[in-house]
This record gives sequence, C-alpha cells and structure tokens, in this order.
Amino acid sequence: MVDLDEVFAYSSQKKVKILDRKLGFLFYGTQIAVLIYIGLFVFLLNKAYLGYEWSVGQVRVELRGAATFSTESGSKVILDDHDLMIPEMENGAVFIITGIEAVKQSRGSCDNDDFDCSSDSDCPRFPGVSQQKCGSAGKCTMAGWCPPVSSSETKKYVLDVMNSNVSVWFRTSIQFPVLAKNQSFTSFDNNVPVFDEDESELETDAWRLQDFLLSCGVKLQNIVETGAVIIARLEWNCDLETMQGCRFPDIHTKRLDSGSGFSYDYPKYLKSSSMDISQDVRLLFRYSGIRILIVPEGHAFGFSLQQTMLQLSSALALLSVAAIITDFLMMAILPERRHYTNYKQVDTPDFSDVRDLLASTANRSKVTV
Repeated sequence: MVDLDEVFAYSSQKKVKILDRKLGFLFYGTQIAVLIYIGLFVFLLNKAYLGYEWSVGQVRVELRGAATFSTESGSKVILDDHDLMIPEMENGAVFIITGIEAVKQSRGSCDNDDFDCSSDSDCPRFPGVSQQKCGSAGKCTMAGWCPPVSSSETKKYVLDVMNSNVSVWFRTSIQFPVLAKNQSFTSFDNNVPVFDEDESELETDAWRLQDFLLSCGVKLQNIVETGAVIIARLEWNCDLETMQGCRFPDIHTKRLDSGSGFSYDYPKYLKSSSMDISQDVRLLFRYSGIRILIVPEGHAFGFSLQQTMLQLSSALALLSVAAIITDFLMMAILPERRHYTNYKQVDTPDFSDVRDLLASTANRSKVTV
C-alpha cells in the first residue's frame, strides 16, 4: 500500500553551521565573484542601468545657394534654391534638379520615343493613333504631342558643377517621451546651418552637395545628365546624460539605383483662346536629378529606475547561486560528503502514525473508564 506520508512529504530547510573553512571560502568567494560580475560587467561595462527608447524624427530639407546651367550653345542660366527643388515640399523625400530638357509641343503626328522599329511591321496598329509606319529616325510614327523630347527642337540645360555652389540643409527634430518627457531635440529654430568644415562644431546638419554625394561614393559631375536615387538614413544616438548625439543625427547615405538614374516628365498646358483642345499647346519638361529618400529615426538612452531595480533583483537572485554551488560540492563531490549529508538532511518520524497511536490510546482510556 502506498504511504501517502512518503509521497507528499514536505521538505523544509534546516540551517546547519558547517565548521569547515574550505566550504566558507567557496561560499563567500562565489558571492564575491557574483558581486564583481554585477558591478563591473553588468553596470560598469554594459551599463545595464540605462533605459533605451526608439523614436521616429521629423526632417525638413532646404537648399542654400545657386547653380549655373549651361546649354549646348554655350548660354548660361542661373537657378536658385527655389528653382532647384521641384516640388519644393515633399513628404519623406527631396528632388534636386541637375538637368532639364524642354520642348514646346502641339497635337500632330510624329515619331514616338517609346516604340523603336526597323520596318513598318515592327510598329503596332492602333486605330486612329498608329498606322504601322516606321519613321526615318527608327521610331514608330504615331499621333500625339509633337515633336518628341528626343527631337532637335528640345532645349537642354545641364548643371555646371564648377560654377555652382549648392548646399543641403537637414533641419531635424525628434522626441523621446518616455526617457526625456516634455523635451524636444530640434534644429527647426536654427537660422544658420552648421557645416562639417566648421571645426568649432562637433556635429553638423548641412553639407555641400558634392560632399554629400561623395559620402556614398557618387561624383556630381558623373550624374548631372542621368540623375541618381540616394537614401539618407538620419540616425540619432542620443546620450541623455551628456546630451551627446542629441542635437544632430548621424547621416548614412547609399545609392539605390544601379546607374539608371532618375528623371520624370512634367507637362504644362497652354489653353487656346477658342477653348478648342485640339489647338492647345503643351510645354513638356523632363527633369533629371538627385532624388533623396529620407528615413529619420533614432534612439536615446539614459538612467532608468526600472532597469536599475531589475538588475538589482537579478543580482540578489544570482547570490543564491553561491549556496547552490556550495551545497552541491559539499554533498556530492567532497570526500566528507556523507557526513555533511547526515547533518544536512534529517528524516523526522511519521507524525501521522504518532497521531494515530495517540488517538487509539485515548480511545482505550475511555473504554476502560
């Protein structure tokens, strides 16, 4: 029969003072090692008392300066910072013009740049649009806006790198509402950009366009005609104790296009006075340039009472490891383990049997009376 007292026996701790210096050295030495680990490695080196918070920032990009654009005939035109950004305000990105192609168009029939051909059979048949005719320039003749951008009537303007002075200014702002409540780190209220060549400043928020592109291995003179797509990752690494890295974020750039560049067409329509749309005139501008995609994010770190209490609680839990290690060596490894075990573990009498014996004795006493 199963003895339930054995199955459900309760094990309680017994405080035994072992008079053995080896065990004492082992116990206190382990505790000291744990305290050194907590103090030096956890708090001093890893700074586990710090709390971390991630957040998303806000950025407004502005251009400073002006650029000279040259035509094939040698004439020049100056574009300022407002002319160079189209559109001037864009969410999460900015576009800087480096080349312009402009042509005045009207409705008619001419070569279509989107359809190459070597014979009439290479051209599609679109009723009312294309009659399967291959033009002399190797393009299919179609009805539409004429002449195409590739025609000789198109005027081209290209950025003159040597005669331009354009700077990119990233005005930023970020908040960390948990660690730095009611505090904002912003440069929106600054009136003057801080350049990296200013040796009095350890941080910067503005770069010359050439230097900005060189940070990702791109030379401005190589992309003035084709353009490029650049991602600019603005990362804050804000130390709330010293305020280092909180004023301006670090910038990391990378070119995303594989050399194909970036351009887009922008039409502007001139309505005829007769309101006949067939007589309308279209000004088509093809802009090539640098499209910068902006990702503003960062994290802050500073003293956190919650993290400190968590690490102290872990330290108190680790201190019990000293007793576990000492008990294991004392009862399983050391030569005197049987003696230690006898003092450490004691089995009590079966108190259930004692209670039964006392109950039966009391009953016999009542019967005898």
